[in-house]
Amino acid sequence: MGTIQYHEKQGLYKRGPDGKFDVEEVREKIKKYSHPGYNPDSFRELRSENESGLVTDGGVVDFHTSRAMREMYEAKMAALKYGELEGSLLDRKIVEKIFSDVLRGLRDGFPALARNIGLEVAVIDDPKKCEQTILNKINALLIRVADEFRKQI
Repeated sequence: MGTIQYHEKQGLYKRGPDGKFDVEEVREKIKKYSHPGYNPDSFRELRSENESGLVTDGGVVDFHTSRAMREMYEAKMAALKYGELEGSLLDRKIVEKIFSDVLRGLRDGFPALARNIGLEVAVIDDPKKCEQTILNKINALLIRVADEFRKQI
């Protein structure tokens, strides 16, 4: 039994209404599904570049490429460990919690700030003094939030 008939029984190839195979469809499927060593055309199509920049052939990596990939991975991991031990890297969950606390403080602080500023500015007639009062209150809020942030770190 030939390869095409075998694949026909598996359902990979189908005969047309006239009882014949579509030659172009069979060629495309042979390129798509055949082993790279058997079909050089599919080997070229499977050649791709992975995220490390190394070229691999259809997922098959030779010894030197895999060794280079392993060395790059180990170097990246060592750099991350060093950054963590040095203190230049922080745990993501801790940073997200602190950041959400800071944003929550700003979200809650600005509406209260508007009420406080409104009361003080309502009695001031000079536009320069109004502007200065508003800026002072905003700066005070931002300094308070920044101090809370520094305490959490």
